[in-house]
Amino acid sequence: MRKVARLLGLIWIALAAVGVALLWARYASIYYTPGGLRSWPMVALLFFAILPGIILYRWGRGPYVAPTPMWEVMAKLYPYKPPRVMRIKDGPDA
Repeated sequence: MRKVARLLGLIWIALAAVGVALLWARYASIYYTPGGLRSWPMVALLFFAILPGIILYRWGRGPYVAPTPMWEVMAKLYPYKPPRVMRIKDGPDA
């Protein structure tokens, strides 16, 4: 179910991006002004068109799981071994 949601989310995002790009090209060809293209409505349209796809994709990814800290990984790989202590006697004859 979650894999399907991820796939549908990606497809939704791709189709929405293509659709908005086509609309933007049409908008640019009709309403081009010498001072520059005012495309903030297209940005808003892109955001609201892609939002359901982002929500689907995010739901398909599942809950966030924090990565294991490196000190825990290292503790499993290299467990603590207490150092061996050699006692030096006071003299050669002792």
